Amino acid sequence: FYKDGQLIVDTPCVTGNVRDGYDTPTGVFFLLNKNRKVNLEGFNKDGSKYSAFVEYWMRFNQGIGMHDATWRGKFGGNIYKTGGSHGCVNMPKKAAATTYENIDETMPIIVYQSNL
Repeated sequence: FYKDGQLIVDTPCVTGNVRDGYDTPTGVFFLLNKNRKVNLEGFNKDGSKYSAFVEYWMRFNQGIGMHDATWRGKFGGNIYKTGGSHGCVNMPKKAAATTYENIDETMPIIVYQSNL
């Protein structure tokens, strides 16, 4: 995350679970809203409900956003392929907090696919 040309946050993350069809949408987005202490709810592929409490929620595309994921012990690598999110960008809590404090609706959020 760059702000005014300065690097603010550089962190591994976990994006949408490719195996289950929850790929994080690619494109250029802008922050729709941000909230503290949110309970995210939805449905798993099998129809069961999930509920996850997050401290920092930054929505950028319908129900997709960036947030802390304190239930994860690890971020980055190939986790997203089989153990990813429901489409959100999961971040370590400290990185999510710094992003939350610095982001606003004028900053583009660029989500792209990489083969690395």
